[in-house]
Amino acid sequence: MGGGLGGGSSNAAVTLVALNDLFDLGYSVDELATKGAALGADVPVFVRGTSAWAEGIGDELMPLELPACWFVIIYPDCHVSTQEIFGAPELTRNTPPITVSAFFEGPVRNDLQPVVESRYKHKVVVCSRFGNDDRERRVRICKLPIAGRSSARS
Repeated sequence: MGGGLGGGSSNAAVTLVALNDLFDLGYSVDELATKGAALGADVPVFVRGTSAWAEGIGDELMPLELPACWFVIIYPDCHVSTQEIFGAPELTRNTPPITVSAFFEGPVRNDLQPVVESRYKHKVVVCSRFGNDDRERRVRICKLPIAGRSSARS
């Protein structure tokens, strides 16, 4: 997989937590999260290890209780460059932020999706099979007990 999915950030978080424990450094979770933020904006969510609503660049976290849910992970064997998508001139950059309540009420908009779909046509087929909007797609995916169970997202 490409970057932007938390792989490096979760590795950094696990390393911080493990070193803290291994060397009995005594840092609190809050202190580790602050130190982790210097490594990457989304490291603190992985240090905490719980579901959270993220705002800003992913550094403003609010704990969030999510229902148990099934997720389907589809790996189309192609890399989508985070830098390319965030740097795309056609990316909408003036959408108001989604609120927590709007997220659960839906539908919500994903400004990145049209850019990815226009540049990676084979992914459109996968997305279209799950519905026409993000909420419908999320609900349908959550109802498919295929891949694995998770109660945390980032």
